[in-house]
Amino acid sequence: MFVCVGLTIQLLPGQIFNIEAGKQALRNINSLALFSNIEVNPRPDEKNEGSIIVEIKLKELEQKSAEVSSEWSIVPGRGGRPTLASLQPGGTISFEHRNLQGLNRSLTGSVTTSNFLNPQDDLAFKMEYAHPYLDGVDILRNRTLRVSCFNSRKLSPVFTGGPGVDEVPSIWVDRAGAKANITE
Repeated sequence: MFVCVGLTIQLLPGQIFNIEAGKQALRNINSLALFSNIEVNPRPDEKNEGSIIVEIKLKELEQKSAEVSSEWSIVPGRGGRPTLASLQPGGTISFEHRNLQGLNRSLTGSVTTSNFLNPQDDLAFKMEYAHPYLDGVDILRNRTLRVSCFNSRKLSPVFTGGPGVDEVPSIWVDRAGAKANITE
């Protein structure tokens, strides 16, 4: 989808157009990270002699996306040799929703495990919400609120039985938390 933006800047007779103001406007549009393609097309205005019309064409990025990635691990079986049963499928499922309600807010999340057959062994998730222009678009302060939460669980690789020890109880390492910050 291409969006055509019209920005009207009136200059008084004899006033010189400031090219830096135009470059800054393009940087501001680019900093939104909402567009994959930005085209600037200046052309003469047929209605007003000596005037220029600058047309800006924007190609908006997809607002919603999802991704699935997979991995396979080979875990040594009895006697240290891998078998067909020692193959472990794992992977990540992630999603992103950008530009919520047309306000450039975003929600992202992911779920990861290295063993889909036993996901409770190392399941991890992360979610994040970003709210730019916290004070509004008319305020010069560009503050962004980011809120995230996460959880991960893994078997500790450090605590092993060693030589001559058959069974060692599993030691789990759990991490969970939430974070919120405001940046300017």
